[in-house]
Amino acid sequence: MRHLTKLGLFAAVFTVACVDGRQSPTSPADRISAATGSGLHFVASATDATVDPNPDLLVNFKEAGVGSGVTVYISASATFVSVWECINGGGKNPKADNKDSQATLVANPPSPYQATAGGNVVSSQTLIAPVSSPPADLHCGGGQDAQGTGYWTDVNVADVDQFTSAVRTDIDIAGTFPVAF
Repeated sequence: MRHLTKLGLFAAVFTVACVDGRQSPTSPADRISAATGSGLHFVASATDATVDPNPDLLVNFKEAGVGSGVTVYISASATFVSVWECINGGGKNPKADNKDSQATLVANPPSPYQATAGGNVVSSQTLIAPVSSPPADLHCGGGQDAQGTGYWTDVNVADVDQFTSAVRTDIDIAGTFPVAF
């Protein structure tokens, strides 16, 4: 008799759960969350960045634990620092205040990627450097020319929930990536 009582209780709970709908993922966000589970992560050994083509930054990534065929939204971002200096005829930068630098956050909007049958996403995104002309307040003396250099830093790749914009997992790519323009 006790066995039948447990079975009856299980049947009642199961019926309520199915009618209520909370036990079965129904919204797209719930389906993605259920498919990805807690193993969602970027693979550090397969995630990197390189300047290619100069001065843009190519960010390569691999995300694992996604779930077969699941679509995720991934965004790359980094800080681009441009440095403008006055260079004399000898190729040197005189010790003076005629230098200017500006940091700009560059971020791609989240883009959709579909996972392979193995539950991985392997792809890349390019961050476009916001290179411009020398700043108007940079005044080079006679015989000097403005020259621009810069670097990328604080590189990040993030898997972003398409419905809430919350970061589900991300990875920072260490390093400074110099450019010339």
